[in-house]
Amino acid sequence: MRRALALSVALLFLLLSTLAFATPRGQVFLSPNGPIELAPVEGKYAAGFFIENIGDAPLSISRVAVHTDTDDPRVPAKVTVKPERPAPLVLASHDRVRVEVAWAPDATTRQRQAFGHVVVTSTDESTGEVAMGFHAQQPTAVARPLSLIVLVPLLFAVAMMIAHALGRAPLSLRPLTIGVTAFQSLASLWAWHAFDPAISRADGNDGLQFVEHTSWIHSVRAEWFVGLDGTNVSAMVAVCLVGLAACAWTPTPTKDAVVFDALLLVIVSSGVGALVAQDALLWLGFVALACVAVLVALSHFSDDAVAARLTAPFFAVGFAALALAVMSLHDESGKTFLVGGESARATWSLPELARVSFVLKTTKLFGLPLVAGAWSLGFVGALVFAGAFPFHSWLPRALASAPAALGAVLIASLGSVGLHALVRFAALLPEGARWAATPTLVLGLLGATYAALCALVQRDLARTLGFAMVAQSCLVLVALGSLTHQGIAGALLALPSRALAGALLALACGALHGRIRTRDVLRVSGLAKEAPWLTAAIVAGALSAMAAPGTSAGWLPIMSTFGALPRGVGAALGVVVATAILAVALGRAAVRLASGSPRRELATSPLLEPFGGRVPDLDAKGTLSALALALLLLIFGVHPAPLVTMSHVSVNELGAVLNPPGPGEIARR
Repeated sequence: MRRALALSVALLFLLLSTLAFATPRGQVFLSPNGPIELAPVEGKYAAGFFIENIGDAPLSISRVAVHTDTDDPRVPAKVTVKPERPAPLVLASHDRVRVEVAWAPDATTRQRQAFGHVVVTSTDESTGEVAMGFHAQQPTAVARPLSLIVLVPLLFAVAMMIAHALGRAPLSLRPLTIGVTAFQSLASLWAWHAFDPAISRADGNDGLQFVEHTSWIHSVRAEWFVGLDGTNVSAMVAVCLVGLAACAWTPTPTKDAVVFDALLLVIVSSGVGALVAQDALLWLGFVALACVAVLVALSHFSDDAVAARLTAPFFAVGFAALALAVMSLHDESGKTFLVGGESARATWSLPELARVSFVLKTTKLFGLPLVAGAWSLGFVGALVFAGAFPFHSWLPRALASAPAALGAVLIASLGSVGLHALVRFAALLPEGARWAATPTLVLGLLGATYAALCALVQRDLARTLGFAMVAQSCLVLVALGSLTHQGIAGALLALPSRALAGALLALACGALHGRIRTRDVLRVSGLAKEAPWLTAAIVAGALSAMAAPGTSAGWLPIMSTFGALPRGVGAALGVVVATAILAVALGRAAVRLASGSPRRELATSPLLEPFGGRVPDLDAKGTLSALALALLLLIFGVHPAPLVTMSHVSVNELGAVLNPPGPGEIARR
């Protein structure tokens, strides 16, 4: 009897479940697959898509609208949506209605692109809100410039490595490498010239320009999402120019020259890719690629066999910290729409992550609130790649042992990526930046002073340069830790300036070492009498590395001092003291090299016998490369307005979230 009763209950439950699932319902479906491309039509850009009811019952559509609002203008102005029948509307089973999406830019429209979503709300509760992505593009001289800048050199690098592996590559492909980096530099300069510094988040597209946004790895919801704003446009150009100068100035290695040049292309391109990436997985992918390329180059071409083994743990810790921070934010980000309109449980988009109020999340990370834990992880990762105290020891050693070209692109590429990561996390987690502002400022002051003192006792000019780069990175910490507009402006100015300054002195050090096999400032003197152009390059690089006034890098301590002043006179004085010590260290080294009489031991060196006992000067390529870098540092040092203008909007937007008006405001602008 009990078995019969149980069987009857089970059959009844199965019957009711079947009836429930068989209940007719409306089901919303959008076609075609997004994103749709808006085409020019009578002075506007327009295209259409269909809302279909693929269910067995009527479907009510209550809302068809662009995914935007006044407080968060995701799309440019004058984007309109017009269904064939006005909402609310009812679609019968297997009925559909066409929706037209249009963008009518005029002379007042700044954005030349429109990315966004049209959201459809219906009575289909099982599916929920659905969206259709759209894209419009006004004509430009260069289509997809960021893909060209990043991917073309990477493709050439892969081809060079394959040819080398198959034994079909010549001994050297340096002319090809110079051509590729020249193309990359010209494309980046065009993007810099075409960049509109007045565009802000209020103009749509999250304030980004030259956006490329397509699906990349669908299984993990990753996208090819790149774009430029005021935080990365100047740094991108600086990294590309350093790559060109490094290839044009330095000689090719005697062994595996093709592999070395291919690795240089990978390091430069992956650095640029990390700077312009707006998808977190894409960003991490480029960072990982840059790390692998640097470690391979150090292990094969460094004079110090231990350099790569000592650097690898730092890179592993730094990348792991960045990855954990990003994944923790991704997991708490909430539902979003991908570029085509597909729904995703969580987002990897950095602009979307910046919209999430992580401070309201109750999740703990290593016992800390999510904001504090994620900020701490991101901060550690950024310090590693920037070569900042206390994760700095790998940088001076790598610069002292690596070929000059590798040292230059290492400073420009990974250093810029690390410093830019600090800016990224400040935008993602402004509450975390404010929470750690004082420790960040104090750490920056201590690190800058320590690095300057270490530079003071070095004999190897390359190691002196390494500690100078550590000091500059720590001054960026002071600038960001101040939370003031002046400090933020100084930090953004430091990205391109540090790259150019470090690269100039690194390449000059390499030229000196290539001639006399030493960079010991106590063994070399009188260089100005024998090699004036080489001496000028070393002096210009030293002045820039010490952040002397009149050079582009000189604005970092100035802006850091004024930015830190509202936090206390002691903070401002700390910047001055650290900068003064650094100036003594690099100034003394440059004077020792340039002044006095040439040492007899060098004049009788077998290395200089072919040159009559004199140190040979820079050749034409070296002179032109040194002049180009030095002129850029001088021009932007005397007239920083172009760099300031490029980052002005980003400084204001970042300052508004880091130091909002109110009782806790540190200082008004």
